[in-house]
Amino acid sequence: MMEGLSPDKRLLKRFIDAFSKEMQIDGSQVIAVYGTNIYTLYSELKSLQAEEHEFGDIVEVVRSHNPRELEGFSRDDFSDVYLFFDLDIHGRDVKKACSEISAMISWFDNETENGKIFVSYPMVESVYLCDKEELLFKSDRCFVALSDCLNDGFKKMRNRICHGNDTTIPVDGIENIKAICSANFKKANWLLFDDKSLPSSVESFTQGIIWGKQELSIIDKFQVATLSGLPFFVGEYLGSNKMLDALNN
Repeated sequence: MMEGLSPDKRLLKRFIDAFSKEMQIDGSQVIAVYGTNIYTLYSELKSLQAEEHEFGDIVEVVRSHNPRELEGFSRDDFSDVYLFFDLDIHGRDVKKACSEISAMISWFDNETENGKIFVSYPMVESVYLCDKEELLFKSDRCFVALSDCLNDGFKKMRNRICHGNDTTIPVDGIENIKAICSANFKKANWLLFDDKSLPSSVESFTQGIIWGKQELSIIDKFQVATLSGLPFFVGEYLGSNKMLDALNN
């Protein structure tokens, strides 16, 4: 389940295709669009909780927004559910938004039950920012101030960095996708453990632990480290050993 429209769906498919051999996905996956942000989803689920005393089922919530996306499917057709959302915290009450994100990450923590969520910081466009030499550590993209994301500021930043620039890693092709995954794992390793190298394991990179570090940065400095949620989905799906084997081969 994705927040955005066709471009976001194409991005996810590129990551799945790049690791199709390792993931052994048979093509039966369904990529459906929710069509609005994580805070609206939280509000809707809370309203359902008030009525039914528990969060609503995410498949049915998405169906209520975009019936055509899930036409012909029942809830029982889905064994694993993954959710992809932007942090998109700029312009919001920071403490309230952080509380809602924490609740969502805690609730959507298992793909075979409520669903598993993966967050892109600050937005899905982070996937385009990997520099060929400095990766996600380059000074103009390592951290982003929340104020700089207002009025499509982050999208404009992405366009400025990538337009006519051959120093960023294109988001296509197996080797490029693997390089982007590696860059994001190195960035997470640095954020959590002050080490810019590719870690020997990616098991520590849970969405809850990453969010805990990002939340501190948001509250203390009103800034967020750029990270894409897509590499962490692949890492979670494959497991640490298969993920690192794929990156090293």
